[in-house]
Amino acid sequence: MKHDRLKLPRLLESLDAEYSRGEMGDAAELVPVLRTIAGDPGYLRMAQRKAQSLLERIRDGRPTLEFEKALLYPQQLYWSVRVRDDGQARYAHASGAADDSSLAAAAGESSPATSPTFSLSAATVQQLFSLAAQMKNFRGATSEKTRPGIPVLMEIGLAYEKGPVRYRVAYVSSPGGKTGRMVKLFEGIANQRWHAANLTRAMASPESSRRIELWRVLTVLEKDLKKSQVVEPEVLAPLLREIAGSGRFAPEEAALAQRLLQQLGGPTAAGEAERRDGQGDRR
Repeated sequence: MKHDRLKLPRLLESLDAEYSRGEMGDAAELVPVLRTIAGDPGYLRMAQRKAQSLLERIRDGRPTLEFEKALLYPQQLYWSVRVRDDGQARYAHASGAADDSSLAAAAGESSPATSPTFSLSAATVQQLFSLAAQMKNFRGATSEKTRPGIPVLMEIGLAYEKGPVRYRVAYVSSPGGKTGRMVKLFEGIANQRWHAANLTRAMASPESSRRIELWRVLTVLEKDLKKSQVVEPEVLAPLLREIAGSGRFAPEEAALAQRLLQQLGGPTAAGEAERRDGQGDRR
C-alpha cells in the first residue's frame, strides 16, 4: 500500500526529468492535470508539491532555487524552501516516524506546495542567487555519496531551475564554503516561517494551555535570535507587537515579546500605541 501511494510522485519525478532533458513535447498540455493534482488535498502531499514545482517551471519559467533538508533519525523531520528570482517563495515542512530512511519518504506528508507564497527582501534573494551563480547554478556539481555501512542521518538537496533547465546537488552531511553559506541562509528562511507558524498557533490556542505554549515558543525564538538563526526576523514583529500590547496575554509573555521587539530594533508595542495616539490628537 505504501509503495502504491508513491506511484504518482515517482511518475511526476519522471515527467520532471523528461522536461529537464527537453524530451517533452507540448508541456503546456500537462498544465490542467498538474493544477488539479497540486490543488486537490486528496492526493499525497509529496505529489502535490512535485506537481506544483513542475507546474511553476512550465508556466512561468522564472529562475528558482530549491532547498530541501531531511533529518532521518530518530524522527523524520523535513523542510523545503523554494525561492524565485522575484522574491516570491514557498515553505513546506513535515515530521513523522523514521520508518523509511530517505528524503522522499520524509517529505511524504509535507505541507502542500499550494500553501501561500511569502516575499523575501531583494537583499536576501540577491545573496542566494549570487552564491548559486558562483557555483555555476550547481551545473556539473558532484553529489556527496553515502558510505557503505554508515547510516544516513541527514540529507540536503539544492537545485536551480529555469524553465526546462534543472541542476541539483545533494549532501549527506553539512557542506562548507559557499554551499554551506547558502544552506545557512535557507535554514534561516525556514526558521522564520517555522517561528511565524508557531507564534500564530500558540496565540490562537485554548486559554487553558496558551500561557505554557506561548512561553515555550517565545523562549525558543529568543534563543534562535541570539544565535542569528532567523533570516529577516523583522517579519515577526507584528505578531510580537500584538502579544506585547494587546492585553490578551499574560504579563510575562507580553514582557518577553517586548524584549524581543527591542532586540529586533523595530518599534515596540508601547511606541506603536504612542504613535497612534499622536495621530489621533492631530486629527
